[in-house]
Amino acid sequence: MADEATPYDPRIVRAEKLTPGPIGLHTRFRSEARGLFGTVSMIVEVTGYDRPRSLESRTHLSGMDVEAALRFEPCGAGTRLTWSSRTRPRGLLRLVKPLLDLASRRQEHRIWTALKNAMERESGGSAP
Repeated sequence: MADEATPYDPRIVRAEKLTPGPIGLHTRFRSEARGLFGTVSMIVEVTGYDRPRSLESRTHLSGMDVEAALRFEPCGAGTRLTWSSRTRPRGLLRLVKPLLDLASRRQEHRIWTALKNAMERESGGSAP
């Protein structure tokens, strides 16, 4: 989950690690993702890393910054993932923040559902 270059998000078309060494606190990635109006470039920095319990990041895009946190907790034979994020649009995007928040929630739901389905296919079973 901490490696932006892994294919858990189907929108990511390219990602490269910018910092040397293993992934951890302050690791940075440059990523490109498919967006509504073409490809969007972003810089993602790991701002909190407590493997296997939590992962926090800050993503800088041209028109906004996004702070996100993932929490992982045991749940029966599986793991419960909890996601939270805060979008901070700049400029004119501030006027459409409610729409950005709605679109972000929908997109994140699709990403985590796709991840769950891929993990279930890989394990040959179903996750709770």
